[in-house]
Parts: sequence; C-alpha cells; structure tokens
Amino acid sequence: MVGLSLLAGCSSQAEVDEPCMYCSSSPSVAYQKASGETVYVCKECSSECMICGAPATKHYDTLLGVAFACDECYADATGE
Repeated sequence: MVGLSLLAGCSSQAEVDEPCMYCSSSPSVAYQKASGETVYVCKECSSECMICGAPATKHYDTLLGVAFACDECYADATGE
C-alpha cells in the first residue's frame, strides 16, 4: 500500500450512514480525496495504522481510497 500513495492529503468530513469501503459497516466518515472523490471509512477501520497496526494519527490518499497510518508510517509512506 505504501507504493500506492499519491502523496496527497485528504480532508475528513461528517459521519454519514454509508458503508465503510473496507468492512461495509456503518456509520462511516466521509473523506474527500484530492481528486474530488468521496470515500467512506468507519471509525474502527480508520483508528489503526494499516501498515504496522499502531494507533492511526494521520491519513492520506491512495489509488484505492484513503490509508490511515501512525506518524512513523505516514512519514515513510509520504516522505513528510
């Protein structure tokens, strides 16, 4: 997943009654990607780093959606 990052941030929006793109549960939070696409991710899927499993503190756009990461993995994935 690290290689798929677009290195662009995205903004989170309000909780909505849409299925999560990862586990299909709802409610979820709407994230607006830099491309303008809206993706939906539940709080459970957004709370854990998708790379190492630590608590997630940041998120970024990927080709598949939005990835959630801890500070260290975020820095590795985005170069920031």
